[in-house]
Amino acid sequence: MNPTPGSSGCKPENEGREKSTPLSRHEVLLVSKRECPLCDEAREQLITLKLRVPFDLVERHIDDDAELAARHELEVPVIFLDGARFGFGHVELPRLEAALRKPLP
Repeated sequence: MNPTPGSSGCKPENEGREKSTPLSRHEVLLVSKRECPLCDEAREQLITLKLRVPFDLVERHIDDDAELAARHELEVPVIFLDGARFGFGHVELPRLEAALRKPLP
């Protein structure tokens, strides 16, 4: 998965959990679309990763949300970790797993 531009590879976005909701474990948001083989691959990888590292997985389809489509139509799949944009395209499993293993703040 390609990290977003920036020094940390993560860019804050308002795609995931509401800021006021406390996290009990990490949340991964997958922004995808139907009829997307790369999105299907990302979903399968995330489901497999959940077997090794517990986290909440949420999926939102750009097909169902015009605003989401306007922001991410050319990037799907897009991954957000705890509300911050983590990357898009192919999932970088080692990088994501390392981030998921870090304790929540």
